[in-house]
Amino acid sequence: MPRVLRASSAEVEELAARALGAGGILRLELSGGSMLPFVRKGDVVQFASSPPRSARLDDVVLFRAPSGKLMVHRVVAIRTTADGPRVIVRGDAETGPGLIVAKADILARAIRIERRGRPARAWRGGATRAWTRMHPIGGSLLALAIRIARRFWR
Repeated sequence: MPRVLRASSAEVEELAARALGAGGILRLELSGGSMLPFVRKGDVVQFASSPPRSARLDDVVLFRAPSGKLMVHRVVAIRTTADGPRVIVRGDAETGPGLIVAKADILARAIRIERRGRPARAWRGGATRAWTRMHPIGGSLLALAIRIARRFWR
């Protein structure tokens, strides 16, 4: 079993730059709850280097926030401005307008998410597109409905 290392945002950014710059894969265990219900605390996300212009709607991305902190959120909109392309990112559990980030600040995009050593289901695709459009009107209720539905689908 791989060893889990705890690191500061600056240390993770340096590790990410080295791994992704060499064409490698970066695996991070998430510690927050901003991406619930699709990405949970403790899930391991694999990131691959992504050219700045390649971010697409619904991608889960590792990015440098305006505060300088590294974060993981979903791309909910892409805009072209006079200052260049901008991406609006938001955690799946968040209801605010999201953060506006320059495409150049996107370090990588998720290529796989693991939960308890197995691939996580439904972290991208139709379910997440519906979620990102509906959740501001009742995200916690929708998350509960998804959990209940999954019990019946097993």
